[in-house]
Amino acid sequence: MHLIKMAFRNILRNKRRSLLAISSVTISIGMLFFLQGFIGGMTRSVIKNSTKNESGHIRITTHGFLDKKRFMPVDENILEPEKLIGLITNDQKIGKEIDLVSERFYFGLLLQHQGNNKSAIAIGGDPDQEKKLLMLNKSIVSGNYFQEKSAGASTKSPGGKKIHEIIMGKKMADTLRLKIGDTTTVLVQGSDYALHVPTLKLVGIFQTGLNEMDDLVFQMPLKDAKDIMHCGDSAQQIMIMLKNYQDSDRVAGLITAKLKGNKEYHNLAVIPWTKAGGYAETLQDLMSMYALIYLVIAFLGAFIITNIMMMVVLERRKEIGIIKSMGFSRMEVLLLFLLEGTALGTVGSMSGIVLGILASLYFIFHGIDFSSSIGQMNMPIDNVIKITLSVPGVIGIMFLGIVVASVVAVIPSRQAAKMNAVDAIKSV
Repeated sequence: MHLIKMAFRNILRNKRRSLLAISSVTISIGMLFFLQGFIGGMTRSVIKNSTKNESGHIRITTHGFLDKKRFMPVDENILEPEKLIGLITNDQKIGKEIDLVSERFYFGLLLQHQGNNKSAIAIGGDPDQEKKLLMLNKSIVSGNYFQEKSAGASTKSPGGKKIHEIIMGKKMADTLRLKIGDTTTVLVQGSDYALHVPTLKLVGIFQTGLNEMDDLVFQMPLKDAKDIMHCGDSAQQIMIMLKNYQDSDRVAGLITAKLKGNKEYHNLAVIPWTKAGGYAETLQDLMSMYALIYLVIAFLGAFIITNIMMMVVLERRKEIGIIKSMGFSRMEVLLLFLLEGTALGTVGSMSGIVLGILASLYFIFHGIDFSSSIGQMNMPIDNVIKITLSVPGVIGIMFLGIVVASVVAVIPSRQAAKMNAVDAIKSV
């Protein structure tokens, strides 16, 4: 305790110098806090959009589909998907982790209307389930979402041809000059390898703010997608959303073990979003680089403590000599100066957290608008990124500041501890 008291007394001796060291750490930790919150918000946005739009937290497909997934094959399907879903959800260990399970179909095609052409991706899914996944019902700006009573029940034209309802992004509709109620025919290859020419009717236009969705995607009911693909009772993919997306690897392992002993499902692949490729996985790989950036910024902010402590050691050589002659051991002198550096880092880190919270407070609720820069990019990221705030993040950043300050204080502290008492007194 006497060393702690001496350390704080020495800090208060030269308030300007101490304030400079604390300010440097405060700014550094404040910047780190804001940067971590921004990267956390960006990561959450990418994971949220890429999983609900494409990969799910866990995706089940055939190995054949996995090998050709870039082509979105419609002939590599899961037979009796409802039976498989029941097997998974009825398992007590797995079922309690699952929030939602849905069948999906993806296929690419070329849309044409009044001489305008547009390549597009069709997503077929159960409308009720997709209200929780794609959630396009919340983004309808014209027309309506699929009506429950008619979802998947295709109507017929006066000529007796089936008409399938779709909703599409505003940018796509504008490019094709499609309006609510307009119809268009497309040419697609089904699961039976035959060519089909279904008629699509636009019943709703959505605008999500994601260029990837608004310009490339249209949605249709699952039953209509199966009818167009002539695939019978099969599903191209099964999407599983978990209560906690961070448990995807563990739950995927449980599902794999569950299916492993069943020969009926030997051809299925269970892929967590962390191994599904795409933006989300790439962003996860970059997290180690972000951690290195955090460390560098923290060291730059705390480096001034080294310079200040070196100056303090030189100025207090006589004092070091006196306390050593009074019986202070080398370890006690080392600890004394180490406590001073750590105290400066602790105060600076706590102040930095307060500064970071104050600087982030507005953006936590309103976010940072990047519409002008990413609005035209085909990335699964929201135009407005909200800063995230978490208790583990706050503790981690503060702990990092304290540890780094302690580390950079070691060199001047060792310099003081090595001084000979007689030489230290004579040098003044």
